[in-house]
Amino acid sequence: MNALPHPVQWVTAAPLWPTAQHDRDVMQRPVILRFTTDQFMEELIAELAASPEALGARSVTGSKPSYRERAPGEDSPATTEHLKLYQPAHGHFYLVASSLVCRLPGLPDHAIDRAHDERAGFVIRRVDGSRELALIGKGAARTWRAVARLDALASGEDLLPMFPLGLGEPGRRRRLFAGVVPVARQDELQAAPIERPGAAAPAKSTDDLLEDIDARVVHAIELLQNIDPPASPETDAEVKTSRFILLDLADFLHRELNAVFLALAPGAARPAGAQGALVDLLVAGRVQNTTGPTFAAALGTAWQEAATIVAGHDGSLTSNLRHAAPALPGELRAALAGALREVIGPEPAPPASTPVASTFYLLRCVYRRQHCGPLKPDVLSTASERFTLAAFFDPDAPARPIRISLPIDPSIAGLRKFRKNVTVALSTAMKQKLTSASALKDSKLVASPEFDCAGLSFSIPTITICATILLFIMLGLLNLIFWWLPFVKICLPKLKLE
Repeated sequence: MNALPHPVQWVTAAPLWPTAQHDRDVMQRPVILRFTTDQFMEELIAELAASPEALGARSVTGSKPSYRERAPGEDSPATTEHLKLYQPAHGHFYLVASSLVCRLPGLPDHAIDRAHDERAGFVIRRVDGSRELALIGKGAARTWRAVARLDALASGEDLLPMFPLGLGEPGRRRRLFAGVVPVARQDELQAAPIERPGAAAPAKSTDDLLEDIDARVVHAIELLQNIDPPASPETDAEVKTSRFILLDLADFLHRELNAVFLALAPGAARPAGAQGALVDLLVAGRVQNTTGPTFAAALGTAWQEAATIVAGHDGSLTSNLRHAAPALPGELRAALAGALREVIGPEPAPPASTPVASTFYLLRCVYRRQHCGPLKPDVLSTASERFTLAAFFDPDAPARPIRISLPIDPSIAGLRKFRKNVTVALSTAMKQKLTSASALKDSKLVASPEFDCAGLSFSIPTITICATILLFIMLGLLNLIFWWLPFVKICLPKLKLE
């Protein structure tokens, strides 16, 4: 005779039952535990083995004191408006903990049958008004999608792992499940877009297309024109490169500017506007300055012989773009930009981003029985308390002590073993501060149009730093010892040969 099936559910961590049993919502909600050292797993295991009831002191809920600098005249430290989780870089680590039990008297633990591919995990969901959004996809294709049911996983939802931990109770052993909350993925979670029902697919970007054709065609022609002249008027490599450049341009026009591509055929109608100007440039311009076929004819030949060119065989095109007019790359770039903007239109405004402080998340524990079918669906817990994820540079975050160790071996041979890996990343706002600071406006560093990168990287060999310091020390010692030498007249005897 088989026992009747019984429901399985998630409840809060077993050590918190004595204080949570009087509140139904708290009893069924997963708890978030906070640790402030890198040895948080060792601390958790030791507490569960020695005094599980002490786990309640690590539970985080509601607003917490802020670690930011106090404002002038502020006596008491400020508090966050809501629960905020800090990153491991700030020295904080968070675990979500819950117990999977059978709904029977005493709430016995429910065993997970891993032989039948059962598993325990948790999901992080974004809060959008009254909806919950599930994280779908992998890598750069991740998106937030609204879930149809709160008690079920969305198709393709990202499931994070949980691991079992044992704890001692009088007379028996219990088990709870815990998982590391991915606070360090705040940038990735914040950047994932939200799927909107009925939203149109993102339009092509004019700047992206221009960057693509500029690298494949315009810049390639400039490189051919700027190389050192070879011994012979032209080389086979230059002719082959010219064939691929013409084929890339023809392929781009066929895909993105089809009206221009069709107008290059003999007798075809010329389009108006910027596309017509591009057609005029290609029809009038020649591949080899004043000789050779026109660009329109060369593009048509390259398109007809595409299979031959891709296979690496010689075709009928023997022109070398190194001999094209020097002004051609700039004129071609401007004509392509005008035609693309005419076809695609202006750049769409970027979607409004939600501030980090206004983006809320929650956690749900999941018990999966993948081979049981619809008769035994996945078991999801109730939602944890809502929280926000602190950014890497958050004024409320604690300042983690930073220790930089210098090399033990200060010899030249020892210092030369270290790689040059000093990198400083500057935001746009910080870059503007640096270029506008009065202390930097001297002959050594001034604002220039070339200083437009979001990150600044530099490398200084350690041997150079040590040699400079040693040079100044030796100069000081020599000056101290031999400063009187200019006042001494040294006479050497003059030797005579007899």
